[in-house]
Amino acid sequence: MTATTPEFVLSSNDDTLHVPPGNADTWWTETFWFTFAVPERELFGNFYLYFRPLLKSIGGGMTIFDCTGTTPWEVPYYSQQHHLPIPDDLDMRDARLPAGCSSSS
Repeated sequence: MTATTPEFVLSSNDDTLHVPPGNADTWWTETFWFTFAVPERELFGNFYLYFRPLLKSIGGGMTIFDCTGTTPWEVPYYSQQHHLPIPDDLDMRDARLPAGCSSSS
């Protein structure tokens, strides 16, 4: 018997929320995360959003770290928002949080 690797192909359907599986827990979550680093400035940042469609909730935000600290009140930028309502017309390619974080900017 030969082991095979399942084929995994991304499509434009993966740019939107998937239908939760029938046995999904209420906290079933879809996420996306973008990260960047600027070594010469000792900066690291991430933009992370999570979607909980069964709870009709969205959250996440942006954090930028440098060598000045590790806690939210010490880093250059920290904006995280949680348990916000998912808009009826949500497009994950252009998801926006009230503080201004957006998946398209």
